[in-house]
Amino acid sequence: MMKTEKIIKAQARNYLIQGNWSTLVGCLSVLFISFLLVYCIFETLLYGFNLVNIYTWEIKKSGQLLAGVFFITALLLFILITPIINGFFRLCYNVAENQKCSAFDLFYYFKNPILYFKVILLNILRFLITIFSVFVFSIPASVLFVLADNLSGSYSALFQKIGVLIMVIGVLVQIIGLFAAFCLYAKTVFCNFILADDSKNAGWYIKESFKLSKGHNIDIIKLILSFIPWILSCFFILPVFYVIPYMGVSLGNSAKWLIQLKKEASDLKC
Repeated sequence: MMKTEKIIKAQARNYLIQGNWSTLVGCLSVLFISFLLVYCIFETLLYGFNLVNIYTWEIKKSGQLLAGVFFITALLLFILITPIINGFFRLCYNVAENQKCSAFDLFYYFKNPILYFKVILLNILRFLITIFSVFVFSIPASVLFVLADNLSGSYSALFQKIGVLIMVIGVLVQIIGLFAAFCLYAKTVFCNFILADDSKNAGWYIKESFKLSKGHNIDIIKLILSFIPWILSCFFILPVFYVIPYMGVSLGNSAKWLIQLKKEASDLKC
């Protein structure tokens, strides 16, 4: 019997080859160019105002304040254009649901000011939730690393062995933290696809994504993990334009079926 993630991915490939792949690749290129343009503007300002030491690539002390202003401005610009990412996933969801998409939907969330800022807030919330889950484990791991380092420098062989043991425990805690962050990300991954169907407040999308993934967490994680070889291939740059549309439509396809299951369950209760 074919595994769930294989069925989801096979359907996604079928949807993509129906004339949608070129649209998604073009939109993905626009997405990358948008973020690259902001980065280039930031770099140009740094070098244009002679704030960087060209020999050490470090910010000059005399220019740290102005460089900080430029950095905050660039960060703000990055945040302000993040809805283009949500627009791309809207395209992926449309491909999964209707087997077609329009490139104009890449800027769908820029049309309505309320929806635009709501999407930005959603992106910030998702980022903060993921980062927080990493820090929850990183702080105790850092304490263990410092303790292990101090014990390893001891003249006592026993303390040195204890230091090594604590170091191993610290590494395990750090790995658990990263895995917990990944699992949390997996539970919020459907926010973009629910966003394509509704217009609630930002917090609602996160809660709904948690509800939608409930009972299907292992399948979702397996689907994401199945893309690891593909993601690693992105080191060579060009595979990015194959992998991201493929992964996006696969996740959109998964969201489509989970939303359908939820609707059917709701109809049965009625």
